[in-house]
Amino acid sequence: MKKSSIYLLLGINLFYIVNFLVNFEHTFLEWYWLVFFIIGLGLSIFYLLKANKEKPYILIALLVTSLSSIGFYGFQYFLSHLMG
Repeated sequence: MKKSSIYLLLGINLFYIVNFLVNFEHTFLEWYWLVFFIIGLGLSIFYLLKANKEKPYILIALLVTSLSSIGFYGFQYFLSHLMG
């Protein structure tokens, strides 16, 4: 269950990033995206702090994609509300 949820959240984050880079529209500016990003960020930090993993590469990937997705979301939110 843990690995499947991590891979699912990583897929959601990657889908948002690719969609942001290919199709820059504010149609994906909904609140539920932010929930997925924060859950992914929290899970990756929680499992990284457990510290009995030798190769936490997938957790680091989830952490980086969650942070970048939050950054893209914030940038798009800022631009859409600044310019109308």
